[in-house]
Amino acid sequence: MAEKAAVNPFSFGDLALDDSFTDREQELRELTADVLNGQNVVIFAPRRYGKSSLVWRATQQLIAKRVLVAQVDLMTVATKEQLAAKLAQAIYEEIATPIFRARERAAQVFRSLRISDTVRLASRALKADTAAEVEKVLAESLATVK
Repeated sequence: MAEKAAVNPFSFGDLALDDSFTDREQELRELTADVLNGQNVVIFAPRRYGKSSLVWRATQQLIAKRVLVAQVDLMTVATKEQLAAKLAQAIYEEIATPIFRARERAAQVFRSLRISDTVRLASRALKADTAAEVEKVLAESLATVK
């Protein structure tokens, strides 16, 4: 009788993104908790033990919690200057750029206001006694913006 060949449940070569990511729940909880608490973390293991998959999964969970995340591949970094450049690039591309785009969208609303409207708006807002009144003034003014 021929023996059935055992099937390896682990995939090698690519990140374990879905069902192939398995049996790492405790490490995932610890890693995400450490990141949320501002703790520095070093992950070390031999090649092919799923370090990148673990970090990727933790990153996805953190992003879902609205945590700003920038990933940097340091494999080719040999100097402090290269490290600084890689960090700056990652922060700009993955964090600063989305924030900058949101700021630009908000600024467009204010650019469309005419000077006289802006002065009138500021005057009304300064005369308001409560935050609710300021919000009402702003809402009324923004409703008139085309």
